[in-house]
Amino acid sequence: LSESAKAFFDRLRRCEATRGDDSALHGKPAIGVAAAGGSGRGTDTCLHQMRRLFEHLGCDVADLLTVTR
Repeated sequence: LSESAKAFFDRLRRCEATRGDDSALHGKPAIGVAAAGGSGRGTDTCLHQMRRLFEHLGCDVADLLTVTR
């Protein structure tokens, strides 16, 4: 994840994590998209981090996609 995306999601996680089932994101479908840069090997790591974030927020992971050339 980029530094700005990480900062945004860290704040979102801190705000929503304490709400549990009352969270605005709980049960919502989530789609993660990782756009590769350079060799494209970072997409696996990025998608793994996104899956962990979505599960922590209580979202239902609908799909995780990679975008390459």
